[in-house]
Amino acid sequence: DLFRAGEVRRMTEAAGITVAAYGSYYRLGEEKNDEKGREAVLTTAEKLGTTLVRIWGGARSSADLTESDRDALIAEARVFAAMAEKRGVTLALECHGNSVTDEYHYGIDFIRAVGSPALRSFWQPNQMYDHAYNIEAAKAYLPYAEHLHVFSWEGGKKYPLAYHEDRWRDYFTVFGAKNFNAMLEFMHDGNIESLVPTADALRRIVGLAGVDQGE
Repeated sequence: DLFRAGEVRRMTEAAGITVAAYGSYYRLGEEKNDEKGREAVLTTAEKLGTTLVRIWGGARSSADLTESDRDALIAEARVFAAMAEKRGVTLALECHGNSVTDEYHYGIDFIRAVGSPALRSFWQPNQMYDHAYNIEAAKAYLPYAEHLHVFSWEGGKKYPLAYHEDRWRDYFTVFGAKNFNAMLEFMHDGNIESLVPTADALRRIVGLAGVDQGE
């Protein structure tokens, strides 16, 4: 809906907010994917006023993908990345379960196999693994990461952000030299009233990690 995208951009800019990225739900490997759909995603991003588009790396766990499955996803990602690069847009994979990024070694290998500067990644801790694993993942993703999705989860349990303050201080120490946005994608309890204390916790954590908070 390009008209609506333009409206959103105007409202966003009028509120003094910058559009960090377009969270598209384009998912590699779907039968409906075609050039027209990819062009629509890129044009929507332009209407929103951003050059960064989130995409999803398939709909199956990396452990379940055959070599031919992986090759097909890589081929599609190369086509999309080439289109994006021509229009000055960067695609970023979502780090998420049941996709090529559900295990960080596989995710990094996938990005490298696509081999395009227009394909990068968001980063978030994997709530199914421990802190040591996520520190390793953060360091591995550092050359490819655009923005961070910030939350405090363990398995299926969701906690206030302050619950993992020490962990996030470590993550921000890893990413501190990069210019990135740290995005609060969800509130742990689904309540908008939790935004203020969660944002306060994020500012405190970033400050303790010694990261420049910009504006």
